[in-house]
Amino acid sequence: MKKLTGSKSTWGLFIYSIGVLLGMLLFGLVVWGNFEAFLFDPVLSADENIRSMKCPIMITTSEIGTVTAELTNPGDRAAQTTVRAHISDGMFLMMREVVTRIQLEPGETKQLEWTISAEDAAWERLVLIRVYSIRSSPIPSYTGTCGIILIDLPILKGNQVVALISTFSLISMVAGLWLWVSTNQPLSRRNRYATQILAVLAALVLIGIVLGILRLWLLGGILFFFTVLLVVIVIAYFLIATENGGAL
Repeated sequence: MKKLTGSKSTWGLFIYSIGVLLGMLLFGLVVWGNFEAFLFDPVLSADENIRSMKCPIMITTSEIGTVTAELTNPGDRAAQTTVRAHISDGMFLMMREVVTRIQLEPGETKQLEWTISAEDAAWERLVLIRVYSIRSSPIPSYTGTCGIILIDLPILKGNQVVALISTFSLISMVAGLWLWVSTNQPLSRRNRYATQILAVLAALVLIGIVLGILRLWLLGGILFFFTVLLVVIVIAYFLIATENGGAL
């Protein structure tokens, strides 16, 4: 019976670990993609960021993605502005430019969109885009960036892959942690402490995925660093417990 309980406990940790690794993979890829986008064509500085810019997190090799951004004229007179979209063209240092000229009446908002595909990806892994709106009083200059991950799964769409990874990561972490806790009842003081650490790690992974989806890459990058550090602590904790004869 003790051997069976130990086996279930180990399986619980294994299932939990798969969830953590999948979540961190998605989390890390999104942070990396948006960091690379921030470095893409950096000479185009601006007065404000385009907060309305929306991009897919991922696209597949057979998918055409769409990037959108809204521009508003905050002034009390009409103005014309030029919007330049620079999109990676197969390499980090190469890009194609899409120029759009729009007329905005006072208080008017217009949405622009650009299409991207696998052919745009730098290193065949990442589509980078920077949108820049030239200052045209009373319209300030705007800029926004996106890094879109390219994956070779032609039978699915990028948003489906993101949803599947996020869902499977969550289910694996919850199921694995539940199995580990249930097979170690009653929890010793050490195992209660371990459960708290595992729960915090799972929460950090989930928060990281959300930050990635919201494209808050700077906060995401900081959180990713601490999450990796916590993973190292967890691994060291269980290795030490095993060496000391602790039941897992």
